[in-house]
Amino acid sequence: MLEYTQVEEIGSLVDKARQVFDSNVLLTVQNRLNQLRNLYYVLLDHQTQFEDALSKDFNRSRFETSRLELAQVFGEILYVMQHLESWSKPQKVDYLPLSFGTTYSTVEKIPLGVILIIAPFNYPIVLSLSPIIGAIAAGNTVVFKPSELTPNCSTLLTEVLQSCFDYPIVSVVNGGITETQKLLEPKFDKIMFTGSGHVGKIISKAAAEHLTPVILELGGKSPCFLTSNCKTTKIKALLSRIIWSSFVNSGQTCVAVDYLLVHESIYSTVVQESTKILKEFYCNITEKSDFTHLIDRKSFKRTMTTLQRTKGKKISFGVSHEDTNFIPPTLICDVSWDDETMQSENFAPILPIIKYSSLEDVVSEVKTEHDTPLACYIFSEDPQEQRYILNNLRSGGVCINETMMHVGLYTAPFGGIGDSGYGNYHGKWSFDSFSHSRTVLKQPLWAEFLIKARYPPYTRKNRATLELLDKGVVWFDRSGNVPSRRSYLTKVIGYCGLMVTIAAALIGKLVF
Repeated sequence: MLEYTQVEEIGSLVDKARQVFDSNVLLTVQNRLNQLRNLYYVLLDHQTQFEDALSKDFNRSRFETSRLELAQVFGEILYVMQHLESWSKPQKVDYLPLSFGTTYSTVEKIPLGVILIIAPFNYPIVLSLSPIIGAIAAGNTVVFKPSELTPNCSTLLTEVLQSCFDYPIVSVVNGGITETQKLLEPKFDKIMFTGSGHVGKIISKAAAEHLTPVILELGGKSPCFLTSNCKTTKIKALLSRIIWSSFVNSGQTCVAVDYLLVHESIYSTVVQESTKILKEFYCNITEKSDFTHLIDRKSFKRTMTTLQRTKGKKISFGVSHEDTNFIPPTLICDVSWDDETMQSENFAPILPIIKYSSLEDVVSEVKTEHDTPLACYIFSEDPQEQRYILNNLRSGGVCINETMMHVGLYTAPFGGIGDSGYGNYHGKWSFDSFSHSRTVLKQPLWAEFLIKARYPPYTRKNRATLELLDKGVVWFDRSGNVPSRRSYLTKVIGYCGLMVTIAAALIGKLVF
């Protein structure tokens, strides 16, 4: 049983997180590295306990917990620790306009402050710890709200996060709607939320009261295109990747293949081969099989209603079991755009399959019905088809001849666009998202004779001097295509900037 945080204690927990941040315990990179090291080893010591916890919460496959969550967290911690020192170093501004030729400017990364991270139930380890890793790496303290729908995992996360650090840099608030509403009242320096669009709007509205920036990862209906130019000789490999994506974690994945769009020329082959693969993967599956269940009875009933209302042909090799929230993986063929399965994100082990004849028309239909998905999957060997979809359909991420794997790539950004959210995280992008890029400009006092033309009284002489300094090199005409600027020209201007600045000032004295 998950012990909820007392509502009246939430404000003081946030205040404590602010006090810890103000104490500068994470100001040095060394201290941040030490805390990430502590987190790594405590997770290493609790791998089995996390697998046990999620198995109890929703029959989560131990294989999936190990490979899709813990392995990614371990990899990301090591990657961040390896690069944190270089990411944290101030970066010199490599180009200075002529009027800034006497200055020395850098951009430094400073922590934002106190970060609120609200995590979902579907991948409660990686979707909690990945942003926490980034927040700590950037020098912030964290207030963390895990999902109440995975009580065993959330209890273990609470114990781990409150015991492994040298300082109380992560405060945990457990609870449901009431506790979350209270948690949204104080000011935070950034909020990250993973979950539904409906709740995302509530989070954004509350954040706006304090002008707090947010990162939202909201999911959506992610399409998968199987065009006439996919490699049919490898159809089993292609469909295996698609079916795995749709049904891993019982379809409760924000970037799962939500529906499959198949060109009419290969439709019957795809349905036949998909049925064979489904049988190979999930033959005689039951509620006791090594297959993740839906999270709760609400999700079970919603999915069963969808299956009852669909007009498509259903294919599965198991029987649902209400007492354990188990629904077998189900293909749904001959689906139309107005079908029950196409109204919203399914987030369940069901895969609708739609036949199409024109790539242009089906891309237009996707944009009309479910624009800006979190992911888009393209199975085609034709570069022009790939580029057409990429150019005409906005999405958070894309895989070509693959599914879902981009989410595990912690060396690249992950995030949504439009209705699927905004903001990026993972690795360096997490560090940047939880940092502020602060410009630090240094002007030497000896340069006063060069820059005093900016002071009142404003004279014709001073204006002419400053205009001379501000003139840039124009390499394009009023019409026609703008040519690429030659890189050497930029370098020459950069090297000569200081000399030209001084010369301009001296010329100004002589002329006027």
